[in-house]
Amino acid sequence: LAPSEMCIRDRDWIDDARGTWRLDPDLSGGGFLYDTGSHVLDGVLWTTGLEPASVAASMDFHDEAGRVDRRAHLDVVFENGATGTFSFHGDAPSVREHVHLWDDAGAVYLEGTQWGPREVREIDADAGEYAPYVDPRGEQSRADAFLESVREGTEPPATVRDALRVTALTEAAYEAARTGTRVPVGD
Repeated sequence: LAPSEMCIRDRDWIDDARGTWRLDPDLSGGGFLYDTGSHVLDGVLWTTGLEPASVAASMDFHDEAGRVDRRAHLDVVFENGATGTFSFHGDAPSVREHVHLWDDAGAVYLEGTQWGPREVREIDADAGEYAPYVDPRGEQSRADAFLESVREGTEPPATVRDALRVTALTEAAYEAARTGTRVPVGD
């Protein structure tokens, strides 16, 4: 899969985060991209298995030092040549999430409002849309999956390596936004 467009929008993130660790980059690492965007980046990288190679970015910073962003736009090139566009808005009028993943056979769309459940749609190469059946009885929580891996001595579904990939991409995006250049993503 090649990420085509990912977007998450939150409502008044700066006002909601005022006086908390979220606006202290020494504790949070940055701003809205680190706080909320990291979850979307993690989900996309983990789901697709793609490795980010470079990123160009622009950000609207809340602070003069350019450490706390309220909006971020990322153009990512992956090692296999796929590209992804990510857009995060911490000052939109409502919470909306759109994740669109495309490949040659079609797409998967995840759409959500506020923090409720997400709708999933599949789109085939002929533009037909389908709502896949997902049996909730077969779904395992993240905590249960982790505990199972501990009990069985197997690698958990998500590892520290996943967090490092997200952090490397996020740090490269901040550098790209500050310098106005495309930046390689390193581990």
